[in-house]
Amino acid sequence: MNIPSVLKNFIFPPAEFSPVPFWFWNDRLTEDEIEKQILDFKAHGIDAFVIHPRIGLPKTLKYLSDEFMRYVYFAVQTAKKNNMKVVLYDEGMYPSGSANGMVVKNNPEFLNKCLVQKLCKAEKTVSAPSLADDERLIVSLALKTENDVLKKAVIIKDGEKFREDDLSKWQFAHYIMKPSGSTIRGIHFGEDDMEPDAPKAADLMNIKATEKFIVCTHERYYKALKEFFGNTVIAIFTDEPSPEARFAEKNSVPWTDDFLSYFTEALSVGQLPVLWLKNSENYNEVYKKYRTVVNRLMGERFFSPISKWCKDHGIALTGHPGKSTDIGHMKYFGMPCQDVVWRYIEPGNVSALTGDHSTMGKCTSSAAAHLGLRRNGNEVFGCCGPKENGWLMNYSDVLWYINWLFARGVNLIYPHAFFYSVKAPRFEERPPDVGPNSYWWGNFYNLSMYIKRMCYMLTDSATVCDTAFLCGPYELPYEYPRVFFENQYEFNYLEKKLLEEKTEIKNGRLIIQNQSYKNIIIEDKSLISGKTADILLEFVKNGGKVFTAFENDEFIYLKSPESILPYLESDFSFYLTLKMLPSLTFLIP
Repeated sequence: MNIPSVLKNFIFPPAEFSPVPFWFWNDRLTEDEIEKQILDFKAHGIDAFVIHPRIGLPKTLKYLSDEFMRYVYFAVQTAKKNNMKVVLYDEGMYPSGSANGMVVKNNPEFLNKCLVQKLCKAEKTVSAPSLADDERLIVSLALKTENDVLKKAVIIKDGEKFREDDLSKWQFAHYIMKPSGSTIRGIHFGEDDMEPDAPKAADLMNIKATEKFIVCTHERYYKALKEFFGNTVIAIFTDEPSPEARFAEKNSVPWTDDFLSYFTEALSVGQLPVLWLKNSENYNEVYKKYRTVVNRLMGERFFSPISKWCKDHGIALTGHPGKSTDIGHMKYFGMPCQDVVWRYIEPGNVSALTGDHSTMGKCTSSAAAHLGLRRNGNEVFGCCGPKENGWLMNYSDVLWYINWLFARGVNLIYPHAFFYSVKAPRFEERPPDVGPNSYWWGNFYNLSMYIKRMCYMLTDSATVCDTAFLCGPYELPYEYPRVFFENQYEFNYLEKKLLEEKTEIKNGRLIIQNQSYKNIIIEDKSLISGKTADILLEFVKNGGKVFTAFENDEFIYLKSPESILPYLESDFSFYLTLKMLPSLTFLIP
């Protein structure tokens, strides 16, 4: 490593490591105002931004229309003139995948779908339920339940004789696929949640719907901005794409046309009712397998084709899935991200160290390290102000959040958000503004430089740690990792699939990319099976250590999270000398 070069870049960090704020386009647009705000960003140390269409745009300005694209072109052109980068946003507004309702407008077969359960009394002769034109019967079952626990399920068909004598112990259940009625948030007043014009959501488990989404959105942007792709335009941000979108029909589950064939690869048709019977002993197991099917289809039919499109057009897919623990879908992103929002974690609260959301940061940085990706990010600060008034978020909290992320290896910061306009009622829409309309805007240059320095140091460097927590694709442990955070020990999450496909064992260590582990910790017993078990046994045979939170004859049993501590060695060294401190105090924001 060239130390003088590193120190120079640390003091004067490259623009590449700039914060990339969400810029809410939420009012009448003009070229003069767009240019004025971009130049103001630049003057405050910001060298990139996300163009985010947001509620408040005038109704006369249609999403992705020629007029809309003229403003986008002007903004990107202005960014290029000022040596800035642009990340496009793939929706108007979110969750992603519906192109502000354009995907389903002339294609009702692409509407977001769900499965509902219709119960009725058991009869001697089975009768099929009456269906609306947009409904389809998937299967009918006779159910015997006790205290909302499934005891038996039998497939029944229209017109057949039901042979059980005591009908009072049975119910007929018809499972019907239908449009879920779900929506996304739109960009005009009247298009928000539960409002009459809220855009209809698309079925993201339908590959044809995804292809339509790409044509509506990605191809539209490429046609208008082709000259900027791969230079000024560096990525497209996808935001919380969801199989159910928002406000789907109650007591339903996400579904798609051919879902049953995938469901029956993992579960029997007779286990379908368990999704509605949460008291059943095997509910968690059935639901987990069901969600695995959902996640598989989301990966294959939504994330994968969009990822390929981005690669083919010289840019990265960035953004984040809906769940904080969704490490399995990170492989589709060139710059995987997550979202610290709604004070899911907050200063002074145990939520920063435990619970699903506490896994953020480590989820993306671990995935990036194991997939060989340079950058991993976080959309941060959204609704993270005090609950009584989001606009009162203070500078101390801003620093706390970004430092929380830096400590976990995040090296790309997407501030949420800079408001184009705070004219009423726009200021009520997901505050605070952490940019030009914040009281610390005058100090933002220092904050931007701090973010650049930290992101520079965290990029193209390797996490040095001895321990990985084995995890599944959609669940991450947090109880044992909490002990690591509290005692200043580093770790990564290692997805089971990557353990099986990407690792090698050398000199008693498990190697993947530039990471090297001598300890593997496992909280979930179900992860030890098949090829994984063989690799772990070979690892132990070669001098590695495997620890489990459950009793196992082959590995070291940990009775509590704290019982791991005697096995850990610190590998942290701090080289900053006291002589350097006076000259570096200006680096603190």
